Amino acid sequence: MQCTVEETRFDWTFGLGQVLRNLWRDEPVQSSQPAQITTLRYEDYPEPGDLIEIFRGGYQHWAVYVGDGDVVHLAPTSNSSSSSNSLMFGPNEKAVVKEEKLLDVVGKNKWKINNSLDQIYYPLAIRTIVGTACKMVGKRLPYCVIRGNCEHFATEMRYGKPESRQVRNIVDRLF
Repeated sequence: MQCTVEETRFDWTFGLGQVLRNLWRDEPVQSSQPAQITTLRYEDYPEPGDLIEIFRGGYQHWAVYVGDGDVVHLAPTSNSSSSSNSLMFGPNEKAVVKEEKLLDVVGKNKWKINNSLDQIYYPLAIRTIVGTACKMVGKRLPYCVIRGNCEHFATEMRYGKPESRQVRNIVDRLF
């Protein structure tokens, strides 16, 4: 597998492109129902630079779609499966950035395209998102569930800002 920048007809990072993209959908971008790979309509297929949210029971795993059915994501370095089925809480944990097939990472879980932070942050150019994500493949990074998890990684690739709504929601519930 080789990480490459896939050419697209439109640069959806511009505001008008995002509006037009949303008009073509039958449902809102922030659908509460994650899609199953077998039930996707053509317009639900991810485009390079899209963030993929994968529902794993008690938490969500995040990845960046880079084209040709591949995603780049932050995954455990342990001998666990490539689908990142475990949460790591240790202070000195490491994770590795991997490029894998979306279907392999998703497994039997539900998933959806989730670029909801586009309403807050301006996404970087598609070439920048994909190029930066691809350059990270193979790197070992510190992992912290609160400050450096897979969602932080994915949002940093798309927006240049690491953010985890998942962590923020948990902290808000606790305090």
